[in-house]
Formats: sequence, C-alpha cells, structure tokens
Amino acid sequence: MILGYEGNKSISISGIVVGLIFCLLLLYTICFSYFQEDGKQFIFKLPYRTKMKVSQPILYAKWRNFQIYKIRSEFQSYSILIISRKKK
Repeated sequence: MILGYEGNKSISISGIVVGLIFCLLLLYTICFSYFQEDGKQFIFKLPYRTKMKVSQPILYAKWRNFQIYKIRSEFQSYSILIISRKKK
C-alpha cells in the first residue's frame, strides 16, 4: 500500500481509506471475539461466525502474557492469539 510518493507529490487518499477500513475491521474483530471455557468444552466466537464448540485447544506457543492456541472445529482449524493479564 502506498500512502505517499517521493518528492512533492500528494498523499494517496485511496491508500489512507483502505488503511482506515482495515483498522476498523481489526478493532471490530478484537472487540467482539471471545474464547471461554464451559465445563469440558470451550466456546469460540468470532463476530462474523456463529459460536463454535471445540473440545480441547492445543497450546502452540507461550510468551509472557501471550498464548497461541490451535483449535479445531468440525470443518476448520484456527490459530488464535490470547492476551491475558495477571489477576491481582
């Protein structure tokens, strides 16, 4: 994506619009997605999909407050990033 050109040419308005749309969709996905434990099953929800029940997430990587899990639903598999805080 090109936002500006060399020299004294103007800024690409279409590049800025595409970037803003991407940022808005990213914020919408982050705000309305969740992953919670319900007994022995886990519920995974994305804003543009229905709730999916997954049996067991597999911890793929962990670093500080970030965990990456691989989960499988009936038809697809997902890699999800979970950002957690320590509770006081």
